[in-house]
Amino acid sequence: MNRTGRLVEEGETVTDDGVRLLVEPIENNHILEVRSEPSSAETTTAESQDEV
Repeated sequence: MNRTGRLVEEGETVTDDGVRLLVEPIENNHILEVRSEPSSAETTTAESQDEV
């Protein structure tokens, strides 16, 4: 909530410090699970470096 300034909803994504966070199940305003993955910009950079 600090980064968004509001409560996030189930299925919503938030990107922070180069990491994309996908909010999974929410119960009574509590996030039960979050998936994380590199943001698309960092993925593109990593893929470009592999091709060189």
